[in-house]
Amino acid sequence: MYSLPLSRPKRNLSRDFADGVLMAEVANHCIPQRVFKRVGLKLTAAEIDGVVAAKPGAAESIIRRFKQRAEALKQQSARDAEGTTKGTHLARCAPQAPPRPTSQQEWAALLAERDATIQELVDTNAILAAKADSLQKLLQLRDTKIELLTKALQAAAAPPPQ
Repeated sequence: MYSLPLSRPKRNLSRDFADGVLMAEVANHCIPQRVFKRVGLKLTAAEIDGVVAAKPGAAESIIRRFKQRAEALKQQSARDAEGTTKGTHLARCAPQAPPRPTSQQEWAALLAERDATIQELVDTNAILAAKADSLQKLLQLRDTKIELLTKALQAAAAPPPQ
């Protein structure tokens, strides 16, 4: 990490990476022409918030995951280049299962990512439910106003009693 050429000096990794500029420089240095989505690095909202808030260890964990993914991509591209020279094009095109986590740490990271996704969906669901309730109340209010205006119109249009 400390051998990479960055535009700013590295003092406190958490604060240095909080704005995302240095992470973009690391990504550009390791894998030019790629972005997180194309690399296959998915960040949860909690991870992004942790980096932005400069929480200790948040930037390091993302950098570590990015480094592992970048190395895997480099190995994969080397294997792909080797496969095309040996004529194993069909084997290279066959669908592959995603790699299974092997260590306890990888399982924990996978579980944390899944839990963060679940929490994000629960929060979204709660927001949508609140919006639906608000819209129901507005519909009831509209119906009440329509009723009152209809009664007022009928009263104004009715002939006066004699």
